[in-house]
Order: sequence, then C-alpha cells, then structure tokens
Amino acid sequence: MKLASLEHYSVEPGRFVQWRPQATADAVPTGVAVSENERFHLDSVRAGRHGWLTLVVDFSRAIERDRLDRLVPILLARHDALRSHFVVGAGDYERHECGPDITTTAVAEADGVSTSATAFTDEVMGRIAMVCNPLRPLDHFFSAVARSDSTTVICAFDHAYVDARSLTVLAGDISDILADRPLRTADSGLDAVRGHTVIQNVSADDPRLTGWQRYLEQTDWQIPDFPLDLGVAPGTRVPMRTRVETLLSREASRQLGTGVRRHGGRTLPTLLTCIGAAVHRNGGPSEMATIIPAGPSSDERFVAWVVENIPLRVACAGDVLELLKINADRLATARPLAEIGLTPVYQTFGDRLRRKRDDVFMVSYVDYTRWYEPVDGVEVRQLSGDHATDNAQWWLWRDARGIHVRVRYPATARADAVMDAVLADTASILEQTVDRVAMSRAGGASA
Repeated sequence: MKLASLEHYSVEPGRFVQWRPQATADAVPTGVAVSENERFHLDSVRAGRHGWLTLVVDFSRAIERDRLDRLVPILLARHDALRSHFVVGAGDYERHECGPDITTTAVAEADGVSTSATAFTDEVMGRIAMVCNPLRPLDHFFSAVARSDSTTVICAFDHAYVDARSLTVLAGDISDILADRPLRTADSGLDAVRGHTVIQNVSADDPRLTGWQRYLEQTDWQIPDFPLDLGVAPGTRVPMRTRVETLLSREASRQLGTGVRRHGGRTLPTLLTCIGAAVHRNGGPSEMATIIPAGPSSDERFVAWVVENIPLRVACAGDVLELLKINADRLATARPLAEIGLTPVYQTFGDRLRRKRDDVFMVSYVDYTRWYEPVDGVEVRQLSGDHATDNAQWWLWRDARGIHVRVRYPATARADAVMDAVLADTASILEQTVDRVAMSRAGGASA
C-alpha cells in the first residue's frame, strides 16, 4: 500500500467506465449507534466539508469487461457497512442498511475522458467529489480504466465507511475477484461498529476516565494542536499541502524494530519519539500532546470505520534512546483510555474542553506487512482528498519497502519551512537511532 495525495498522483488515460449501484429493496434502520468520530465527521459533511478515501488498484494486465462488471455487486454483498448510510433523525443520526442484492448500471463510459493524464485525473476526481456522500444510500464511487496492457480500478468512499485497514481488505478482495481466486471470509463491519459503539456505563471514578482527566489537565483542557506555528490564525482554514517521504528503507526498518526492543521500545513509540525530538529541536515543547487513532487489534477482515483515540503526551527532550522506553511505557499506559470511547469523555469534560483548530493534531500508524497484500504485479495506493485545513496531521505506515510518512498541513510559506525542517530532522534522528541500536547489539551494550 502506498499513501499519496492528489498533488502527487495522476492516472494514465484509457477506456473509462463508472458504475452506479442500486439496491433492489429499500433500506431499513439497523439499530447500530453512531460513534463520536462518525458524528463529528457527519457534522462536517453537513457543513460542506466532505472527506473521502480513494483506493487505486493497478493491474499490469488487461482485464475482461465481464469480470469488471461483476466486481461491485460482489464487494457490496460481502461488506454490509458499505450498504449502510446515515439519516438525519430527530436528535441524532440513524444508520440504515440495504440488503445484499445489489445491481449496477454503467453511468459513464468513454475512450478517455481527455487526452492528458492531468485532465483525465481531474475529471475522475471531480466525479468522486460529486458522488461520495454518507447521507445518501450506496453513494460510493466505482470505476475502472482499461488499457491494452493494464487496468486501473478506482474506488472511493466517504470516510464514515472506511479507514486504512478497510482499504487493505478491499484491495485484497478486488485482486482476488478479478483473478478468480477463492475469497477469504468477510466479517461484518456493522457488527464491528455495533460492538465499538456500545455506550459503556463508565463511573466517575473509572481509572480510564481519570486518565483522560489527567491528560486534559496537562494540556490545559486544549484539544491537541501541532505545537509549531504553521502560519494559520485560529478560526482560519487554508488549502492543504501534502508531503510524502520514506523515512527508513526495508532493511533499516527491520534493524529498528529488532534493535529498539533491547531498549524497552517498540516501533510506533520510537517513531513518535523521533518526531517529537525533531519538533523540540525546531523550537517545540519538551512534551508534545497528540491523539493516536488505533484500529482493532484482531485480524478480522471487515470493512468499516472503527477507531479508538489514544491520548498521548510524547516526551521529546533528552537522549532518544532513553526516551524510547519512556514513550513506550506512556503509550502502553494510555491504550486502555481509548477503550471507553469519546462519549463519556465529552459527557464528563465537554464544558471544559477548548479548541483553537477545527482539525486535531494526530499521528496514526499502520503496519501493512501484517495484512494480506495483493501480488502478481498489483500496485495499491490510498489517496487522500484535497480540502482546506488548519492543522498538521501525520500518517505513518510500514510496508515491504520500509517505513514512510504522509503529512497533511496548511499550504503556507511558514508551514512549508517548518515541515521541511521537522521532516528532515525526523529522518536524521531515525537514522541515528538505527545506527545506535545496531551498534549496541554489535558491542553487546544494553544502554
């Protein structure tokens, strides 16, 4: 899986086809509650700030049209969350679901929407923007671009339906369906959401709620904001810019993972430590508050947006090897706080929370080497949408090629300079860390 953005991607023109799914029966209420993440996102959609994720699967071969035509009904029959949508109710959102019997119609078909890759890509992405909407049934985008020696499948979904893990599941399904391979078991996304959104009876003295209180007190009740000036005044949103960098090669990533364990660390807290140290080196605080979105730890193959929010203060100042264990311990301590969901947190502390930005400073991490990935010359990308922002958000991922990062931030001269420096220092500190943990193994040292 490669993470990219529209700034850095274009699709080669070919014969374009787009399918529109239709249900054979009306949708019915599911009784599955709406999570705080979904509610926040749906409020943004209603305010005109749409957000979707695009999956691009490139095949190094031509694929017959009849195989492409049957792709969408199979995907929707397998994944119930994609057959659901949200209805604005009396005081909240309701989730409705269509049945698995889905038909499709080719709503657009042409030999190249334009002659240039740039214009072709703009046309495709414009179509995505017109389609993806979680407040309408089956409003997902499905298309393919066929060429004499290659095929590109492009799907897009509102973020309410999918996350990075979901796109990995869908990429595997698409690859298997088009290769006529047996399909792996598909678990219910709605069941996963149902289990995730059960409102727990959290008492006032629950240690997890107390942990949230301690975290929020330490941040002065401020929702996390990237700690360096990005040149955007509070209350202002500007166009976004995206940077995608490879931080470590495949071999260096392996050395990091094995080496930091001897120092009581793990890969994710080590990456957070190096980012925090880079921020501190460029004038940031000695401790950096952020949110870590965490998906389920199970290996169930479902499609849905199921995420828990881990509140974390990253120790940034001091020797990096000493910080590794500190931040690993902090992350381990903070993980249980995500179990209660955000509803009890908002109910208990909502009147004290303050926010300067619409977007939250967060850092996520996905290890794609733990998931099934398509083979046989198949290339998979996840594209982020293009919209205004007022904060920095980081996506870290590991794949067969190494460890990489995608950073989205406001498109200002100040933010460009800050991100140039922070990303360069992050890569430098990581490389130094790999060298140090490798040397400690060779020398038999434990420090």
